[in-house]
Amino acid sequence: MIAVAWPGVTLVAVAILFALYAFIAAGANLSRALVGRGGGHAVYRTGLAVLDAAAGVVALAWPGITVLTLVV
Repeated sequence: MIAVAWPGVTLVAVAILFALYAFIAAGANLSRALVGRGGGHAVYRTGLAVLDAAAGVVALAWPGITVLTLVV
C-alpha cells in the first residue's frame, strides 16, 4: 500500500537495497579471495569484489538510473 502512496520513495528504497546487496557481495567475494587457495581464483574474486563495490557506489550516486536498469 505504501508503494502506491509514495512510489518515488519506494523506488529509492529499492536502489538502496540493491546497493546494500552489492556491498555485501563485495565483502563476501573479497573474503573468499583472501581465504581461498589458488592464485587465479583470488585474482578473479578480487576483481569481482571491486566491480560489486563500484556497482554499489553507482547505485547510491544515481538511484534513478539504477531503478531504471533494474526494471528493464
